[in-house]
Amino acid sequence: MAVPTRGDTYDKLRYHVVQAQDSAAMMAHLHGMEDNAKDQARAKQWIQVSELFKQIMAKLNKLAQSGLN
Repeated sequence: MAVPTRGDTYDKLRYHVVQAQDSAAMMAHLHGMEDNAKDQARAKQWIQVSELFKQIMAKLNKLAQSGLN
């Protein structure tokens, strides 16, 4: 059994945040394909969620640049 490292754990966290951002963007796209106002509003909300994940990723990168050790 491998011992977890900071770098491996960062990579795992980064992967999941990127996946969450991509999924939120896809939800925005899927809601945006509908013609009703409710789905259009939901699409905008999903875009906001996607942007939040981008901000989280930027903070994670900043932390990693300052050193994982």
